[in-house]
Amino acid sequence: MPRNRRRHLSDADFIHALQDLRLRGLETGTCEPLSDRETFYLRLFRDGRCPDRADFILSRPLLLLESMQIRAEREDEAGEPSPFTPTSEPAIPPE
Repeated sequence: MPRNRRRHLSDADFIHALQDLRLRGLETGTCEPLSDRETFYLRLFRDGRCPDRADFILSRPLLLLESMQIRAEREDEAGEPSPFTPTSEPAIPPE
């Protein structure tokens, strides 16, 4: 049976390429930093220190954690209550 010769990207390859593209976009000014990590990278780049992109590329679990943190910060700024914020109302109304 012939093998499929097309190269399939793994999740790790995709995540790495996506972050590399964002960091290159920061360098050219086509992207704005979304996280503290990207802000720090941009600061180093603008200071002429030539940071190594590989040092700023996260693994999948850390990238997911960072994106959850960004989402939570945006919700806090928007004033939207967290779905897990307790209220004074009882969960089950009394009969």
